[in-house]
Amino acid sequence: MAFDNLNSLETLSLQNNKLMHIPEEIMEPVVDTLKVIDIMDNPLVCDCDLQWYGNWINSLKDDDIMHKKRTVCMMSHEHREYNLQNLPLEKMNCVIKVYGNSMTSDAGLPTLSTLKVCAFWTLTTLICTV
Repeated sequence: MAFDNLNSLETLSLQNNKLMHIPEEIMEPVVDTLKVIDIMDNPLVCDCDLQWYGNWINSLKDDDIMHKKRTVCMMSHEHREYNLQNLPLEKMNCVIKVYGNSMTSDAGLPTLSTLKVCAFWTLTTLICTV
């Protein structure tokens, strides 16, 4: 994969690269060590593969700088932009992934290996597995 063997990468700038998709599988090798990910100014399409970003940014302890940035994706059938931190995952029929709170990396961040996979059974029921 693109970021294999970059175990200590802390800052990643992918700004203004005409990226439409950034799947979790691409980011998995580095997301546990990253403190800054800049993916602004890309024509990102809102899809389930982007939920890693919201999970990552919500796991940061000092995320004031990142929250000020407006990183968005476009949901074409609605002709609407969504902030990546608040993707309408239910509306997109995504399998919801939520960080477990028991295991963290050395930096104190949840690791992808501790993700819980959740799916909406109904609009009122969320089922999670580890």
